[in-house]
Amino acid sequence: MASDLEDAVDKLPWSHSPEEKGRVTKGTAYAYLGSTYMWLRRYEDAVQAFEALEGHYTLEEDFLNIHDYENKNGPESIFEIQFTNNGDLTWNRDDNNTYLQSFCMPQEINGGGYGGYPTEELYESFEPGDERRDATIIPPGGEHPDPSIDIINYANVDINTAGTVDNPWYGNDGNSGPPEGRTGYYGVKTWRNPVVEGWNGPDLFGGENQIWLRYGEVLLSLAEAYHKSGNDTEAMNNIMKVRNRAGLTSEPPGPIMDAILNEYRHEIGGEFSLWPVLRRSGDHIEYIQNTFGVTIPPGRDLLPIPRIEIDINPNLEQNDAYK
Repeated sequence: MASDLEDAVDKLPWSHSPEEKGRVTKGTAYAYLGSTYMWLRRYEDAVQAFEALEGHYTLEEDFLNIHDYENKNGPESIFEIQFTNNGDLTWNRDDNNTYLQSFCMPQEINGGGYGGYPTEELYESFEPGDERRDATIIPPGGEHPDPSIDIINYANVDINTAGTVDNPWYGNDGNSGPPEGRTGYYGVKTWRNPVVEGWNGPDLFGGENQIWLRYGEVLLSLAEAYHKSGNDTEAMNNIMKVRNRAGLTSEPPGPIMDAILNEYRHEIGGEFSLWPVLRRSGDHIEYIQNTFGVTIPPGRDLLPIPRIEIDINPNLEQNDAYK
């Protein structure tokens, strides 16, 4: 895979025309090449790949703007799945639309949502003054931080908050309340389309893009690569770029690798790459144990290989924990 990405770096342009937004670029290839080097423990090579992105991408000044519905393919976005908002809000949709927003919203709003799995523990773990907290999670009784979204405008509710402190929104389908069900806390990053019309309230199949890789994550990966290459000064410099954008001015205490893992958690929580970067670090077992008191059984930090893939390729062997 590294050789394929090295080849892509040489052949891809840094940008495409506005009509071709969303196509992979040289920056996409460099970023995923750096991640590949990280998996291979080639940390000095990873530093070079990640550093190649400087000057081509920038952090959004306001963290809330990263996932703004009107800010698709923003200056921080490196790889973003494109969707169009041209569905007819029925099951006759196509793959140009996504169900993710409705899936993640409160069931009290749309009657079919399965959101409400961010936890109070994550919400309370943000440092005082960390602007990422309110741009990541809505707590019980909290308003939506996006000024274009007023919860009270949805047809099925009569308050402007996600439930109340005394009566959190847990849904009404029997999957309600902690510890197994909904928590009453809702993710902001996947709830940014302001349209309120549609099936049971919001858009059923909408056009909110999905950012799979962005510059904030790359800077933290660069910090990890520098740390594992023996350069903690540059590692902290890159950590602080991310923290400063979040409104934090002090260096994080404790071991630098712990700081990096915590920054991953608070920077890209609720996105698509948090577990892969934790798993990639090699420190994930200890981190999960120390942070959550959860012991991952041996081998269960890998997923099982699907039976259909083994049937197609008999040379594949199932991961040991699932044999």
